[in-house]
Amino acid sequence: MGALTTLAMVLALGLLAGTSIAYVIAKGPEVVASIFGRPHAPSWPRGVQEEDPPPQWRFDDRDHST
Repeated sequence: MGALTTLAMVLALGLLAGTSIAYVIAKGPEVVASIFGRPHAPSWPRGVQEEDPPPQWRFDDRDHST
């Protein structure tokens, strides 16, 4: 009976470790940064700038005829 209990405990610990690793992979750098104590990790998605650049649609309305 002791072997069966040991097997159940090993399986339960393996399941817990597997779900923890999957969670860290899914959440990415935010979880890793929070674990290692870097509170200023970016919370915005990858590829998004912290400050958007100014709009590029503005046209030059100065007179260039001279």
